[in-house]
Amino acid sequence: MRRFPTLLFVLASVHLLVPGWSGTSRLPLLGAAADMTATRVRIDPADPSRRRLGGLTYLGGVVLRSRDSAFGGYSSIAVRRRASRTQVTLLSDGGNIVRFHIGDDWRPAGIGFAALPGGPGQGWSKRDRDSESLTIDAATGTAWVGFEYWNAVGRYAAGADGTLLARFDGMVRPRAMREWPDNGGPESMVRLRDGRFVVLSETARPRVRTSAGGVGRGTGRRGLLFAGDPLNARGVGFTYVPPVGFSPVDVAELPDGRLIVLNRAFAAPFAFSTP
Repeated sequence: MRRFPTLLFVLASVHLLVPGWSGTSRLPLLGAAADMTATRVRIDPADPSRRRLGGLTYLGGVVLRSRDSAFGGYSSIAVRRRASRTQVTLLSDGGNIVRFHIGDDWRPAGIGFAALPGGPGQGWSKRDRDSESLTIDAATGTAWVGFEYWNAVGRYAAGADGTLLARFDGMVRPRAMREWPDNGGPESMVRLRDGRFVVLSETARPRVRTSAGGVGRGTGRRGLLFAGDPLNARGVGFTYVPPVGFSPVDVAELPDGRLIVLNRAFAAPFAFSTP
């Protein structure tokens, strides 16, 4: 008859003596209710008629807002034209997904929130879903995601209705990426129209010979060119040289086959700039 009081005493003692949980906090996830608004913006508020920025033509843009505390931090975007509508998929650096369609009026419709259905680790912490880059095969809807910390590339199949990132389909940690920094890995990735892939590290610098005969780090960033799907092909290394003081954070293929790279600089506490 003494077992029950003894058990209560043991449990109470453990509760008093063992400190509270101090491990990694849970990765913030978007709620089930897809709450989001979009407000159109001009490229130059002081000159509403301006449409050109260097060699680029501004087609339009929106600012997205939500009352969901997990909304934000979107590091990549996929745009897929299907029938008479444009499918937009945003992926945050914590594995959160925002999906919607948008037309000529720039009003989002069919808004949906979700989380990556798989990836490295257990999915509990941010480093398990540190998804920094996204590229797709527009014909099939297959998507590839670059993960920092793990320096990995995950592949995802589309759903029967064409929804991107619907099912986890495998992952690879390329040998050539294993020495890339945990927080400076595959920040940029693009699937070219011929099926090849280009992956750029944000901060991994190649080794170079110094004037003194030693080995140092160059100013470029390490990149990989894959002849096909990174899960099946071996990457060939190359060096990308960004503008001084900047690092590559995204890459896309232009209609003529050239690549355009978005470079960014950071200054404390929260200032970002592009060249």
